[in-house]
Amino acid sequence: IQDGTTGEGIHTGVMGGVILMTLKCYAGVDFDSELVSINPCLPRKWQKISFNFILKQRRYYLQIKRDKIKILINSKKENYVKVLLI
Repeated sequence: IQDGTTGEGIHTGVMGGVILMTLKCYAGVDFDSELVSINPCLPRKWQKISFNFILKQRRYYLQIKRDKIKILINSKKENYVKVLLI
């Protein structure tokens, strides 16, 4: 194991790139401190994609299917961000 490579021979930078590509290209998620935009384009054989992320100290759960998008927010804080579905 050397230079960020796992025991299985996978480089952690490559894993991060795959996650980023999946979020940006397939889930169509882009976010900054004020807005989360979602413009999904799932590959034909995918039924859904789901993941968690933290933004402004709030945990979000996002599930994208072909016919619907589910967003759950788990926090007692009042600092909301806008969500734009495209």
